[in-house]
Amino acid sequence: MSKGWLFEEFSVLDSEKELRWCMVAHPSHQEILRRRGYLTQFDSTHKMFSFLVWDEHRIAISTAHCVVERENSDALSKAMQTIKVWSGWHPRYVLTGDSSIKQLAVRKNLLRIGGGRVRGITYIVFGTWER
Repeated sequence: MSKGWLFEEFSVLDSEKELRWCMVAHPSHQEILRRRGYLTQFDSTHKMFSFLVWDEHRIAISTAHCVVERENSDALSKAMQTIKVWSGWHPRYVLTGDSSIKQLAVRKNLLRIGGGRVRGITYIVFGTWER
């Protein structure tokens, strides 16, 4: 991609069809993700997942985006793998919201390391409550 942007396009098979998705990120934001990504939030808005971290001024920084045809844990898991390659990202806490797709992607990709051992990652669920 032009001007130094990182770009990756993939297809992921799911039970219904092949899903296409793409990742885009700026290299300087990957350095921020590597340094500050111990607490990462996955935010999704209509077929787009964003990886958010906070700087020392408590400002949220969008470090990468994944655009998918349909939300799918395999696509998000592949996005996490891509981000790890681009940035060396190793989160400790992951904010997933109450999305089962995001939680499954975290379990598939981030909790397992070599030999099937579980890595010390805690994911925190944000939900909404109504009175």
